[in-house]
Amino acid sequence: MFRIVEIDGAEHWVVEDRQVQPAADSEGHNESGFDRVLAALADCQALVVGRIGPGAATHVMKTGIRLFQGSGAQEGVMRSLIRAGVFESGRSAGPGCGD
Repeated sequence: MFRIVEIDGAEHWVVEDRQVQPAADSEGHNESGFDRVLAALADCQALVVGRIGPGAATHVMKTGIRLFQGSGAQEGVMRSLIRAGVFESGRSAGPGCGD
């Protein structure tokens, strides 16, 4: 499941909780699984994740979706990124984000 949020300045709110079939199946991750997940998230401009493998991260970054990885509760990570202004045009998340 992916929580879809809208951000406007310092404010953010939940738009929906989107159910997406996982990229992995009984044989592990595969290209079509990544493509399916990214197609379901094509309207998103960024992903905030607790962790992501290198293969999945590469697929996300190829689409132009910004990727942020942070530890702890995702709500707290989201608030920290908003306070840092990383979702404003032209801003970068800095070291450790998107790796």
